[in-house]
Amino acid sequence: MKKYLIIIAGWHYSDSNCDFYEKIQKLSENFNNVDIFIASHRSLSNIDKKALKIIKKIKNCKIYAFQNIGYDWGAFSQAIDYIKKTELSYEYIFFMHDDIEIININFLDIFSQFIEKEKIVMAGNSENQILHSFQKTHPHIIEWAKQSEWGVKINSKRWSTIRGSFFATKKEVFDRIKKIPFKKGSDVRFGNWSLIIFCGLVSDIFGENSTKSISKTYLVSPYIVEYERGKKNTSDELTQSNEKMLTKKLYNKLLFVYRKLRGEYYRITRFSGPEDGLKIHVGCGNSYLQGYLNIDVLEQSAADVVCDAKTIDFKKNSVSEVLMYHFIEHIDKFEAEKMLEKIYGWLRPEGALIIECPDVVKVARLVIKNKRNIVELETGPHGFRGFYGEPVKNMTNWDYHKWGYSEFTLQTKLKKLNFSKVKVEKPVSHGRRSNRDLRIIAIK
Repeated sequence: MKKYLIIIAGWHYSDSNCDFYEKIQKLSENFNNVDIFIASHRSLSNIDKKALKIIKKIKNCKIYAFQNIGYDWGAFSQAIDYIKKTELSYEYIFFMHDDIEIININFLDIFSQFIEKEKIVMAGNSENQILHSFQKTHPHIIEWAKQSEWGVKINSKRWSTIRGSFFATKKEVFDRIKKIPFKKGSDVRFGNWSLIIFCGLVSDIFGENSTKSISKTYLVSPYIVEYERGKKNTSDELTQSNEKMLTKKLYNKLLFVYRKLRGEYYRITRFSGPEDGLKIHVGCGNSYLQGYLNIDVLEQSAADVVCDAKTIDFKKNSVSEVLMYHFIEHIDKFEAEKMLEKIYGWLRPEGALIIECPDVVKVARLVIKNKRNIVELETGPHGFRGFYGEPVKNMTNWDYHKWGYSEFTLQTKLKKLNFSKVKVEKPVSHGRRSNRDLRIIAIK
């Protein structure tokens, strides 16, 4: 008899989600070959009492509260790490959110049989992306996996993905993949990062055809209904008020067509990208830019990769844009020159380096203008901070300005590096202070 493990990302627990746990309870009573592990991102004291009462009745069930450091994929990763301390003695592992709707409690056998029949190692409930070229459309995510703590390099050119709300894997997946990479942070969209990298790893190890979904209808199969981020399907909301006006047969047909069309749109747009190469945001601080690989040295920043930007490296001719907003003045003159030279090598032809920083010539004029204004000189944006950095308590080495630039000196440096075009524009960050700051775009 096959041995199953169900890992549930426990978060919702609300009264409206008790049906899910009731189905899991019923499943545990009907199957004696399944263990259930709830990776909870709520403490037991913060779980709905009705839901907790049902959970306590589930056979062969463990619930463990983890710190929420990565949403659903964080919970899955934490659960696998915890369970692996003993042994993963299961043939199939099922992952799911606690906001899905279980239509058929025999889904364990159905999905395991589907995996065997299709000769795959991972099955999703509804189609997501099929053999998509993530290396081209999401290079910042691919680079994050490589440059971050996970150190994962994806070699596949294209691969298919499942939805994180429900999928099943064979045990062999976790014999080979020791940890599930997940993106830390407070943005729920980071789940897509984990999804893309995990599925890329599966493709690397088991082949690009090792992942399939049991249904071609968006979010829905005869066995499981998935919802978007804990909400009821928009399709249901749109048609609920009109259901009484239609025959059940016509209603179901329209609903099916809607989901089909929406699924196609979703697959086309969700992971679409301009395929314009890797974009890097160096010294991001707390300013997070979507579509960029955000880098900063400080742990408490919004960075995707926390490291000293001077030590990071990328392939030659692989980067389409490097953005440095008020970063270059925080490293010394010689480090900056070396870094600019490295960046030139990273950029592909027509790639752009965009720099914004205080223009020391403009700052000097402002200081002279405000020479009798002690408040502006010491604390204002048009005073000494343009030279030395913004004064804050407990300043770190990274808060101080270590060198200064003017439009002329920076243009000269960039032209010496053989950038084909170097142009000056009005700044767009840090208050758009064109009377104090400079913005230079250098094209390779």
